[in-house]
Amino acid sequence: MPMSKDEDALVTALLFVNEDTGSLVIHFNGFEDSEHMDKFAAKILKKIGIDYHKIDDISDMPKIH
Repeated sequence: MPMSKDEDALVTALLFVNEDTGSLVIHFNGFEDSEHMDKFAAKILKKIGIDYHKIDDISDMPKIH
């Protein structure tokens, strides 16, 4: 099911920039559920040309809550 603009309007972002190392960390918040989060991540990363794979699909790492 495609995401609605109303669902995406709930998502906010906090950016952390480190000019010394040339790093950018983006924290997204406000997802309805994990399905919304996964679809948003896939959509946004596809737009910038990065392949998205859920950590569950590539590793047995435990989830951190």
